[in-house]
Amino acid sequence: MKRRVPLSRIWSLSLTATALVLLAATWYAGSDPGVAGQAQALADARILAEQMKSAAVALARDLATGKTDQIPIAELRFGEDRELLQPRPLPVGQILQDQLAEESQVGPTPAASWLAEANRLWFEQDWPAAFAAVENGEREIADGEEATLVELLLKKAELKIQLGEPEQAASILESVRSFTFPSDLLDGPLHLILGYRIAAAWIVAKRPDRAESTYRQMYRDLMDGKMAMSPQRLHFVASDLQNLLNINGETNRVERAVDDFQLAEEVRQEIKAQPQASSLLIRGRVIFFDGELNRGLMYPWQTAYRLARLRLEEMLPASQAFEIASGGAIANGSVAATLDLTQGFGQKWRLVLAKPEAYTRPATLRLTLLYSGTLLIIFALAIVGIWGARALRRRAELENLRRDFVAGVSHELRTPAASICLLAGNLMDGRVANEDRRQQYYQALNRDAQRLQRLVADVLDASRLERGVFQVDPRFMNPGPLLRDLAEEQAPRLADAGLQLKTEIADELPDTMLDAPSVERAVANLLENARKYAHEGGLVILRAWSDEKGLIIEIEDRGSGVPENLREKIFEAYERGLAGRNNRHPAEGSVGLAAGAGLGLALVRETLIAHGGTAEVLDARNTESSDGSKEESELSLTTGARFRLSFPVCSEE
Repeated sequence: MKRRVPLSRIWSLSLTATALVLLAATWYAGSDPGVAGQAQALADARILAEQMKSAAVALARDLATGKTDQIPIAELRFGEDRELLQPRPLPVGQILQDQLAEESQVGPTPAASWLAEANRLWFEQDWPAAFAAVENGEREIADGEEATLVELLLKKAELKIQLGEPEQAASILESVRSFTFPSDLLDGPLHLILGYRIAAAWIVAKRPDRAESTYRQMYRDLMDGKMAMSPQRLHFVASDLQNLLNINGETNRVERAVDDFQLAEEVRQEIKAQPQASSLLIRGRVIFFDGELNRGLMYPWQTAYRLARLRLEEMLPASQAFEIASGGAIANGSVAATLDLTQGFGQKWRLVLAKPEAYTRPATLRLTLLYSGTLLIIFALAIVGIWGARALRRRAELENLRRDFVAGVSHELRTPAASICLLAGNLMDGRVANEDRRQQYYQALNRDAQRLQRLVADVLDASRLERGVFQVDPRFMNPGPLLRDLAEEQAPRLADAGLQLKTEIADELPDTMLDAPSVERAVANLLENARKYAHEGGLVILRAWSDEKGLIIEIEDRGSGVPENLREKIFEAYERGLAGRNNRHPAEGSVGLAAGAGLGLALVRETLIAHGGTAEVLDARNTESSDGSKEESELSLTTGARFRLSFPVCSEE
């Protein structure tokens, strides 16, 4: 059979191999001072490059939040999803199209046919017939024919002018503007077309005041960026409206508005291409984003570049071994590291090793320091190895404890299960004819089933204890009936082990906040411990009384007792005492680990802690008889253990 190597030994050998490899690598790297100097220079360059990158990130954050002495040339506002809010870009035009509900429609709709007929009659200058065709088309409009409806109304307005009704034509065009959007396109920006046609209708109607009002509304909409068009076309239309309105001195306003719209469009396109970028470079200007405030500050690119160069040059070491280079070719030295900075500071930033001699001269000193550092690392590895080996040994011990736990639980569960099977089999086979004897079997079945139930509950509680979710559900109750019923149930089991159970439960016990199942299991576990450790023919006492501090429950046995140095340790999980005639003096009798899983006392203490109480182990008492003399049966018993459970008494309020 192949022998299994302990994990702690593998750990120690691995660290030893690591230390040897480290020594060999140190010797190899330090054998040539030039190689060592170059390696050190590259290492320092990488560290310095990371520091410079962090400094550039901090500078970009300062520029984005306005914490520098530089005044931004513009401030941009964004929404949560980086939608540009200010300056607001011109809206994206939406071509007005029919959205018919009937997908099976083939060929032009009736309304579209009437529109084509009206256009034909328009070229024939048959105005009344064309107007009638338009009205027929309006009556035939189906749901979703928005584009056809708009074209019919535009044609209707043109016919109204031809028929000498310009005011009605203006009203029709106003209605079209009311139910369409400024971003709608129909052979161009629809609202722009409507504006010019409405003004023309009012001019024909000899209402120049209404025409001027229409032009002013168009001008305001243009300056507010409500119409979908390119910035160049906006500039042309705005200039045309200024001439029509005789507006002087607003040329700069139009230029600024067009520039803002152009910038907003470029920013929107760049954000679409680089949604996660922290800065954007646009036409010699750079925008730094502040994600918390949802804004961006714009600076001239030369300003940002100059600040970045000053900030990075301040970080160069005093030895002047390195220099900062950006842009084109390198004048002196070799590139030691590439600086990956945000695009707002420009591209191709590099850290150049300008003076290699700054590293080659102290090569000997560095070599000495290298070996010293290696020895320190090996020492640290030795410490880590010792600590790790101990941890692995402790882990192995825990694994052994867990295996013992599984074996103990299996044994504890097998005993009542086997008893239940035996008793049930005798009853099923009809071997117990006497009714009294059957009742005894039933009682034994009930005791073993309850014991099995408590064992399973202990295992579940142990699992909760390890996961840190152990808890109780206390309620007000009188503990007297619970303890008396438990004593009546456990007495036969103790009697089978040759032990007498004596109860000293006060008649009047106060109502106490208790979780009945967990308290019952705790007391049952202590009685089970007494059964394992008490001397055959001995006495087990269950006491319960109250004082000014609260409720006290004691379980006392006449076993080997618990040494002082173990009275805290036995309450830990998986710990078991020695079973035998004398735990204090193992040499006086046969000894060995007691049967069980080592969970009982750990769950007892955890149950008491959850109730706000305490669990402790004391020496057994020497009980006196009613006439004041010590009972002979106990006079010679100077050992034993007394487990005391103290519960606080709380008022029901």
